[in-house]
Order: sequence, then structure tokens, then C-alpha cells
Amino acid sequence: MNMTKNVQEALPEGFAFYSLGNLEVAPAGVRPEAGPELAELSEEALGELALVAFRYSGDARGVVITAFDRGLDLSIYTELGNILASRFADRLAALEDGVGISISPPIELPPERFAKMLKGTSQRRVERIYHHIAGQSRIPVRMVVLPDISRKGALHV
Repeated sequence: MNMTKNVQEALPEGFAFYSLGNLEVAPAGVRPEAGPELAELSEEALGELALVAFRYSGDARGVVITAFDRGLDLSIYTELGNILASRFADRLAALEDGVGISISPPIELPPERFAKMLKGTSQRRVERIYHHIAGQSRIPVRMVVLPDISRKGALHV
């Protein structure tokens, strides 16, 4: 099966986020106030977001990046990113016939580094927007996956 298709299918669905509310997939066509896809934002707009990367490695390689408003609690939303990355790796492993995939600890990513990582990835990059529902609040959380289709570990965080 096509790796990019598997990456798309491996994106996690919503889940209960401990006692902090629920994470839901944003309806199709819904974009956060920040604008278009994460990859299309200017470095200035990216500077308003916290970017947290998780490398995945093993039989499939790449990077999962979560982005959220810089004013939010970094530890809580890094944990949310960790759950998303872990669920993604589990689902991708199952879709790739049980290959072994592990996730790195979180890495804070400067906007400039993220912008460099995106160059040349448009055809294989996969993005999903989630909403963290906490009471009456709908907090956007973005997830972008950059699979390393060369399988040589060319993507460095």
C-alpha cells in the first residue's frame, strides 16, 4: 500500500483527554483563526505557535509535529501531542503489516527549523486539525506528519 495513504489513514481520531476534555477532529473545511494549513503560514504566524516534534523511527520514519497557541500550557499540550504521535505510530504500524515504530521524546521546534523541514514535502505532507474541547472552549491543535519516504532518515529535527 502507498506510504502516504497509510500515513493519512493512520492519523488518530478523537479521544478523551484525561479529565481535561475531549479531542475531536475538526470538521472538513474548518480552519483555525490562524489561517490556512500549517505549512502555508508565514514564519511570523508560526512564531505565535508552539511547535513540538516527535520523530518516529524503525521500519517507517518521519516526523510528527503538533502546533498550538504559544499562550497555552506547554506541558499539557506537549502531552496531547505525545498521545497523538503515539496513536499515529500504533496505527501506522498496524497498516504497514505490524512493522516496528517508536516515537522520540518531544522536541520543541523553532519556527525557522519547521519552515526548512517543509521544503519539498508538499506531496507527502499530511495535516489534520483537531479541537480540544474544554468546557465551552474549542482550542485548535494542528498535527502535520512528514514521512521520510526515502527511509534513509533524511528528515532531521
